[in-house]
Amino acid sequence: MQITAVSGDRILFYGKSKGRGVVASIDDGNNIGDVTVIPEGSFAKDWTEVSALHPV
Repeated sequence: MQITAVSGDRILFYGKSKGRGVVASIDDGNNIGDVTVIPEGSFAKDWTEVSALHPV
């Protein structure tokens, strides 16, 4: 499983074995909320690293 920042308080959990993921927010108390499930097959199964992209 890979975990990376997406933007603001959002993070992406990506599972390469099934090509699925979850985007969620983390609040100041380290609670996970506002979860969006990304279905199986949405990502390539052979990704070995997921990195955050930052605007230049």
